[in-house]
Amino acid sequence: MASRVLVLGGAAAAKQDVAEAVLKKMNVDTTIAWNKVEGNDEDVSYLAHSMTISTKYYTAPVELHVHTCVGDDWASYEACLCVWDAADKSSWSHVQDAVERMQDHSFDAFLSIAVSSNGAAEGESTSLQHALDWCIDHGVEHVPFNLTKSSDSLTNDETSGIDRVVEALQCTMWKSMEMKDGRAAPPVVNHATTVDESRDEGNPAVDLPTTAGVPSPPSAPDTVDDFEALLQQVHAIRSQVTNPSNVSDDERRERAAEMAMKLWSLLGDDDASDSD
Repeated sequence: MASRVLVLGGAAAAKQDVAEAVLKKMNVDTTIAWNKVEGNDEDVSYLAHSMTISTKYYTAPVELHVHTCVGDDWASYEACLCVWDAADKSSWSHVQDAVERMQDHSFDAFLSIAVSSNGAAEGESTSLQHALDWCIDHGVEHVPFNLTKSSDSLTNDETSGIDRVVEALQCTMWKSMEMKDGRAAPPVVNHATTVDESRDEGNPAVDLPTTAGVPSPPSAPDTVDDFEALLQQVHAIRSQVTNPSNVSDDERRERAAEMAMKLWSLLGDDDASDSD
């Protein structure tokens, strides 16, 4: 069964444009043709399109579901893209209301995508800063997306725009993923019962990668020497990933993925025994 991504936004938000940009980045070969799925209530009908996320390590069948109003059926989604118009405050209010309603559900990837067609207008920068602060407080990643500017033309080291959206989806551990080397995919948690405890305790969320769906690591190295060797390799790999002077953005992403897999291997991924 394919994993599902919820693409949510107000009626005027460019959510379908964002979804189609994702599909094109994922190299969907055929012409993009959306299927309209009717719900029990006309208000919860949505557009659906399938794709395959393929990385160096896994493939996963995934469906994009574009909603204006999702009702209460978000528990089956593993990722959420909230799309809003950076120049429309009502569009941002739609995102806020949706996130507040979904506060007890944990997504593996949860992004707020601020769409603009040109540079920030006067007064818009203040609204974007407010949105950024709000996203940090609620554990949602803020991603600016310019409809008229390709992120490929950007020269800074940070991945942005649709490239960042695709990167976040590729780094998600989907329930439908199949490892390319023949190993079983790591177990995932039940999203319907996962609650972000920091929200209940009133602690502000920090902008860190989510760990939902990631299994607890096997036994750590037993000796101080093993641990120091592990740290040295971590620093060596990290310096390669974060050094922008000699690697392209694609190479940086690939090395980041290699770092994650190598760390898992160093921590004993091949040891199938579990004392629990």
